[in-house]
Amino acid sequence: MFKRLENIAVQSSSFPQAISLIQQNHLSPKLFFDPQTYSKIFQKLSLKDQYPRSSQSLCIIDYHVGFTPFSYFLHKELHPAHHVIFPDSVAANKFWTQMLLKDPDCKDMVIDETQANTVLKHNFLNRSLELGHVVAVEQTDLTKVNDSILLTGNFVDTSGGDSLRILLFFNQMKTSVFQYNNVKFLAWLPASESLKFIGPIGSRHRRSNALMTNLFANVDVVAYSNYGKKKSVSRVLDEYKDAVKLPQIPGQKDVCLMEFQSNYSKYDIKFPDELHLIIHKMLISPSNKLIDNLHLLGPGAKEYLETKLDPELLQKPAPNITEQEFIDISEAYYYWPFKPNVHLETYLGDPPEEE
Repeated sequence: MFKRLENIAVQSSSFPQAISLIQQNHLSPKLFFDPQTYSKIFQKLSLKDQYPRSSQSLCIIDYHVGFTPFSYFLHKELHPAHHVIFPDSVAANKFWTQMLLKDPDCKDMVIDETQANTVLKHNFLNRSLELGHVVAVEQTDLTKVNDSILLTGNFVDTSGGDSLRILLFFNQMKTSVFQYNNVKFLAWLPASESLKFIGPIGSRHRRSNALMTNLFANVDVVAYSNYGKKKSVSRVLDEYKDAVKLPQIPGQKDVCLMEFQSNYSKYDIKFPDELHLIIHKMLISPSNKLIDNLHLLGPGAKEYLETKLDPELLQKPAPNITEQEFIDISEAYYYWPFKPNVHLETYLGDPPEEE
């Protein structure tokens, strides 16, 4: 299919013509939804309200891009000052190269091919920053979205899952693209995978990924499909009543578009290393009550912490503990005068120096 898509790009004089030829050839690239569906998504996101100066100052950072029209329609919606595409493959690179050459609506897009088939690193933006394709501005008002950057990514393929987790870790560490504060991140992923980052309280999906994501971001479901009728997906995603219901694409998996709005003022986290350790240790045996897992923090931890924590909290299993309660536990643990030296276990690392 990739070769046929490359040929279609060569034959086409514009992206709409490419869409038409793809439909005529009965091809089904991932996320190949109609313009009306994308219009509903953009309306749900209220992007024009959040990026009122998009044509002057917004840079869209479009990561792991395949043959999806999402990038094209997003560009048409916002008319950003800059739009950097990171293709997910050589074939996608060739496709978008043709589109940028031929379609006037793509004239402000540029391609950075350095990330195709490579492990995502914190400095993946360096080349685009040096060339002026990305002009990032730090958001100092933490009540507002950073209107100089919009990060998007396609992580529907298995190969994209690691990159999604890496980017969310960058947000947790406030490094790479997230160092500029309050960056919005739109991520496409399999519908079943989205549960790992939502992690409703009390559910089996409430694990480290969900907790660490929700501690440093506001998480929302923008759009999804569930034609596979998975009960676990329905149980969680159907709670998002205003999410756009995506049409079915023959032969494709159910997908979800999630919004991760970076938010470092959501919680007052004084001791992030200890917090990370607490979450990790308490989820080793998630069905246990908290009081039965405290010994994992070291000899004497149970005896000390049960005098510092609410008795009701001590009886909760980890999936029923709120983010704020985990923060409270981490603070009590930090001030334990006889806690073991767990520096190597809790150390999350300093933001890497620029190469």
